[in-house]
Formats: sequence, C-alpha cells, structure tokens
Amino acid sequence: AEARIIATLDHCSRVCDQLTEGLDYIEALLRKQVIAAIGKEVSPFEFDEYMRFHNRKLFADAFAPLPFCFPVRRSAEHSPEGTLSIEEQGGGTDGEPSMGTPIVTLVAKAASHHPMYFPLGASTNVSFNADRYLHAWLLHQFSGGGPSRAARVVSRARQFSSMIVIVGRIASATAFEPKYAAIVQNKDELSIPLDLSTIPTAKEFKDAIESLSPEQQAFAKAFRSMQLESTLFGILV
Repeated sequence: AEARIIATLDHCSRVCDQLTEGLDYIEALLRKQVIAAIGKEVSPFEFDEYMRFHNRKLFADAFAPLPFCFPVRRSAEHSPEGTLSIEEQGGGTDGEPSMGTPIVTLVAKAASHHPMYFPLGASTNVSFNADRYLHAWLLHQFSGGGPSRAARVVSRARQFSSMIVIVGRIASATAFEPKYAAIVQNKDELSIPLDLSTIPTAKEFKDAIESLSPEQQAFAKAFRSMQLESTLFGILV
C-alpha cells in the first residue's frame, strides 16, 4: 500500500511538472507571436507613448492629460519668471532613457476659497492664497525587471528673474508641510530627484497582516493610516 501511495504521488508530481512546462511553452509561444506582430518588445517608456496616443482619442480636449510644465508668473499681465516641471528620463529611440521629458498628468484646477498656511518656526506661520492644481500621474511599469522610472522636479528661472520653490506635503485643506525650499534666480536650474515608492493595495495589506497578532495588526493599520494621509506631494512657488 505504501509503495502504491509513493508511486501515485510521484506520478502526480510529474504530471504537475509537465502541466507547468506546457503552460510555460504556451505563454512563450504567445509572447513570441505578439512581439512578431508588433515588431519589437515594448518597454514601459514605449507603453507610455502608446497611452498618450490613446488618451488623445479617448479624452475630450477639456479633460485630456497635460504635460506637467507650467510657466511661473506674478499675474496674467506679467511675463513668466521661469518654468516649473516634473520630468522623467525616458522617451529614447529604443525605449531607453534619454533626455528628460515632462510627465503627463490629469489636472484639476480650483480657485482659492480660503488661505493655506505653512510654519516658519514655532510662533510664525506664512499664509498664501492662489489657484490650486491637483495632478494625477499614472505610472506604468512592467513586473520582472526593466529600467527603474526616475522623475525629478525641475525649476528654471529666466535672466533677471527669481522665485522661491518649496516642496513638501499637503497635510490638510489648510496646512502645507514644507520639507525643502530653494531660491531660483537669474537663469538658475534647480533639479530635485523624487524617490518614488508604492503603497500596498488594501487586499495586499489585509493578506500581509492576517497572521500578525492583534497588537501588531493595530500598529500596522495605524501606520498605514498615517501613510495614506501624508502621501499628497505638494509644490509651492
């Protein structure tokens, strides 16, 4: 009886191995057919280019994604002091990184209904009031490798012009938490690399904490709540 069980289990193991090899072969065959139909292996940068082409047909002009590159000016009657953009190293000939190009984002503009504040010290707050822009960037990346996506905030000032660039987080509807600031003036170019990271989805988070103790789960949920409330990146000019 034991010999039959061993033989049966060995046969099941071989069947599973053959099934895995068969599925791998079918996937490899389909992959080769897709590459042959397209003519090349698509990289994340090239997929971004396709999505830009697709979005031009999908969205109306009023809602189409726009490049994150904006002139900085005091008012509509003044000439720009410079430009502010978020650029990504990509768009090369073979899907490889080349010159920096502005990322494409979905934009929502809102007029200012109340001032916002950020602290200079323990007893000093600075208020500001201006139009607010909310941007959403859909970042495409394939699993299993490929070049990392590197983005940076770039601010360029014109000659005889100056501006203050502050980066930080939006803590609430009225609070801005600055992290870094710089004066950009007289043809300066300020480049700040962005450290991009992803937060696990709700399902991934639930599966990850399932085996933890109640105390550890409570701490993980509290820490995740802090992450979700403090991930809105903000730039003030």
